[in-house]
Amino acid sequence: GLPREVAQRVLDFMPWPAQVATSDGRSVLLWKVGPPRSRRTLRGHSAAVVDIKFFPSGDHLLSVGADGSVIIWSTDSGRARRALRGLFEAREAQVFPRGD
Repeated sequence: GLPREVAQRVLDFMPWPAQVATSDGRSVLLWKVGPPRSRRTLRGHSAAVVDIKFFPSGDHLLSVGADGSVIIWSTDSGRARRALRGLFEAREAQVFPRGD
């Protein structure tokens, strides 16, 4: 996996609803910025998180781990909606404007 300091630089921002996602090693930290403020820790990767992207609607978040896992999270519940594990070596998250 990647060194922890590299994974900590992963970040994405969603202007509305105001949310920020960052990584902390193998976890994703989801910050709700405007009232009420909150922070959730999303756990599911066994290696460093290498990329994160919000869906255009802001209701889901895609994270990619150095372990080859790709997880779609609900930003409302903080729960994993779908997970693909060990099927390929993903290094970048991409979500298309329609949310595909």
